[in-house]
Amino acid sequence: MAGSDQFGKSNYWAILKSIREGRFGGLGLIGHAKMTYDFVNDGGAIGLIVPKNSPIIPANSIILGGITDVTTGVTSGGAATISLGTTAGSSAASLKAAVILGTEFAAGLRAVVPLFTAATMFKMTAEGQLSMTVAAFALTGGKFDLNVIYLIGNV
Repeated sequence: MAGSDQFGKSNYWAILKSIREGRFGGLGLIGHAKMTYDFVNDGGAIGLIVPKNSPIIPANSIILGGITDVTTGVTSGGAATISLGTTAGSSAASLKAAVILGTEFAAGLRAVVPLFTAATMFKMTAEGQLSMTVAAFALTGGKFDLNVIYLIGNV
């Protein structure tokens, strides 16, 4: 069977599992989680939004940093605020505190917290999906990716 060896049917996933379990002499795994928010698919109601394309970050992951890549500026019927975080394991604003729409969600690249410094990194206490929280006014449009880089930490 093509792609099989001592690791089983999927070499790729078996190797990643082996790295994660520390079988390769201390080599670690750097993770990349990418959430895509698209108003057309995910709506813009006030409250917690977990986009359809939102990965789960494992428990004990150490969040190093990330960026938002806004491809279509986010809009609302008033002065809406958006915060970015996770559904569990950290707060709903652990990646970006609530900010009024404007520059932070206009087209372009924007930093999130943490900023790849030990002082701003945090460790997930449970697995959680990337999410956003909308307050004050519903969103009326927009699309962006939230990219987060993390390490698998010790229990």
